[in-house]
Amino acid sequence: MFRQLKAFIFQDHLEESEAKQVCVLLRLTAIVMCTYFLCLAGILFFIGSNLGVWLSLILLFSFGALCMSIGHTNHRFLTRCTFFLMITWMILYFYEYGWDFGTQHFVFVLVVMAFTIYRGSLRGKFGIALLSSTVWLFLFICRFQFHLKAKFPLDVRTDNILHIVNTFFVFAALSSLMLAFTRESLEMQQRLKRQASIDPLTGLLNRRGMQEYLSRELDAYQEGTISRFSMAMGDIDFFKRVNDVYGHECGDLVLKTLARLFREEMKQIGAVSRWGGEEFLFSFHDYGKDQALPVLQRLQQKLTQLEIPYKNNRLKITMTFGLVEFDYRHNMDYSIDEADKKLYCGKESGRNRIIH
Repeated sequence: MFRQLKAFIFQDHLEESEAKQVCVLLRLTAIVMCTYFLCLAGILFFIGSNLGVWLSLILLFSFGALCMSIGHTNHRFLTRCTFFLMITWMILYFYEYGWDFGTQHFVFVLVVMAFTIYRGSLRGKFGIALLSSTVWLFLFICRFQFHLKAKFPLDVRTDNILHIVNTFFVFAALSSLMLAFTRESLEMQQRLKRQASIDPLTGLLNRRGMQEYLSRELDAYQEGTISRFSMAMGDIDFFKRVNDVYGHECGDLVLKTLARLFREEMKQIGAVSRWGGEEFLFSFHDYGKDQALPVLQRLQQKLTQLEIPYKNNRLKITMTFGLVEFDYRHNMDYSIDEADKKLYCGKESGRNRIIH
C-alpha cells in the first residue's frame, strides 16, 4: 500500500508542459490535508460540533478532488485553488472555534508552499509569504485586540487534543513538502548532470562524460582495484562522403545505428563515447591490450555484416581503430593521443583495420 501511495504521489505529470515537481508537491499537500480533515471530522463529531464535521468533510472532499485533478488540470490554477482553500479554512475555523483551535499555525505551511510550489517570480513568492503572514496577524488582532469570541467554545481537554493534532499535521505538512522538494531537486540535478554527460544524438557518453569515466578508471587503477585498462579511438571511414552524397539526416542515422551496436557490445566490458564528429573513444575496464583486441575484431566483423537502410539505399560502413593500453608512466591524455596517432596510421595505411 505504501509503495502504491508513493507511486501515486510521484507519478509523472500527463502534460509535458507542466512542472512535475509542482504536481508532486501539490499532490502531497492535498493528501496531508485530506488526512488532517478526516481526523478533525472524527474529533469534532465526538464533541458534538455538527457544523465543524460538515466543514471538515467538505474540505476533505475539496482537497481530495484537487488531488485527483493534479495531472489533468493546469497546475497554476490548482496552486491558486490550494492557497485559497488553505486561507479560507483557517479563517472559518478561527471564527467558529477561536485562537486556541490553532488554525493560525498552518500559516507556516503556506509560507513554505509559497517557496516550493508557487512557480512565479521571486517577488511573487515573497508576496504570498507576506499575505500569509498578514493572515496570521489579522487573526491575532481579532483575538487579542478586538477580543473576538469563538462561536463554539472548546473545553480544555479538547483544546489540548486539537493542539496536539494541529501541531502534528503542521510538522507533517512542512516535513513532507521539504522532503519531497529536496528529493525532486536532487533528481533534477542528477538529470541535468546526466544530460551534460550524454551526447544528445547517439545517447552515448560525450567527451565530458568519458573524461569523468576515465578519471574514475584511473582512480581504480591507482588504488589497485583494477590492474590495467585499455582505450581505443575509432573513426568511421569516409563519413564525410556519406554526408555529402546522402545528406546529414543519413549521417545522423549512421551515427545512431553504430551507437546502438557499440552500446550493446560494450555494456559488460567498459564504456564508449562519441568523442567528436564521427570519432568514438572506447574504454575497456580491466582489459589489457591483448584482451581488448578480440573485442574490436568482433566489432569490426559485425560492422562488415551491417547494412543501414536509407530510403532506396543500403549503406555499408567500415571503421578504423587505434588501440593502446594505459601506460602508468604517462598521464591519460598521453594514452588518448597515442590511440589517436595509431588511428591515423590506420587511415593512412588503407582504413578498415585495427592498429595496436
